[in-house]
Amino acid sequence: MIARRLLDSTPRRALLLAGGVVVLSAAGIGAGLLLSGPEPGTEPTDADAFAAPPACASVEEAEGAPIETHLSGGQLDTAESTPLHHGASQSCVWTSVDNPDTNAGALQVDFQVFYSTGDSSGADQAQQSGLDPGDQEAPDPLTVSTASGGGTSHAGFVRDNLVVRVAYTATDPDSGSALDADAATQVATEVANAIDAGL
Repeated sequence: MIARRLLDSTPRRALLLAGGVVVLSAAGIGAGLLLSGPEPGTEPTDADAFAAPPACASVEEAEGAPIETHLSGGQLDTAESTPLHHGASQSCVWTSVDNPDTNAGALQVDFQVFYSTGDSSGADQAQQSGLDPGDQEAPDPLTVSTASGGGTSHAGFVRDNLVVRVAYTATDPDSGSALDADAATQVATEVANAIDAGL
């Protein structure tokens, strides 16, 4: 679907670099509040289904090969693990910006696990985290929440004490302009569903 070559690589690179700012900042969705908290040091408990965030490889190996399917030729550019107050995170970014054989695109997946404390369970904290800055409440477990804006489409879900967020931006293979928001949101949702199925 996104394996067609664009004729002019300069606009596509400029577009993705502009969109990439949005994608690369997606790790801050929900994480900024946690990063501003006390020093890390909490460990997972037996009540926490996920003791650590999934690895980036879990996305590449998910059902339907979402990276190859939706970001043909995409390479893993960033794999960053971060300890958080009462949890941990893993951020993964794949891009095909420098691949002349495909339309430019970027996909970011952020995993956050929350650890139980004496005050609340990790699952409750995950539910209360919100999947984007505009959320007042997180959706029910396994419900994909989607949004689009700023040239990037987002999707995410909550599973036990794990929150997964997906951000996707790409160029249209025909016009070279930003991919239609509905199409981009569909891709983000499909990737989120593939990750969910593999957990």
